[in-house]
Amino acid sequence: MSASLDRDDVVGREWDFLATDRDGSVALISSAGYGPIPEAVLSHGVAVETVVEGLRTQLPVIGESLDCRQQDRSGDYSDWFGASRRGLYTYDWHVYDGFYKQVSAPSAVLRAEGLTPEISRVAALLRLPVLFAETAQLSLDERGIESFKKGVPA
Repeated sequence: MSASLDRDDVVGREWDFLATDRDGSVALISSAGYGPIPEAVLSHGVAVETVVEGLRTQLPVIGESLDCRQQDRSGDYSDWFGASRRGLYTYDWHVYDGFYKQVSAPSAVLRAEGLTPEISRVAALLRLPVLFAETAQLSLDERGIESFKKGVPA
């Protein structure tokens, strides 16, 4: 696919990647500069960056964005809400909690089979054994995933 990156290439800067769930829904996951990024994604880092940068121009708006933030209402999450209007679930790293937390959900869900081949290949790099529609928090590392269902306290 493309050249790899290592952790030093992305630490300290906002770095986004894609994942698919077991139903083929797609999520945009933002590391906030310090969140764990699975090796399967970093090993294709240049392709991931290229695809994520082009999402706004390649994916049309297909619905509304549903705000899934809980207590935290700080910050500008317009990019996350924009991605959800294009059919993607979104997660952001929360360093103090140690989880990727869902920011927004799409009213109209885009599935992997509805993507361009290039976006689909990048989204398939990280397949998670969860349903984003039911998952409020993710704990990712290079070895695996731990998920937390919505409504279950951390």
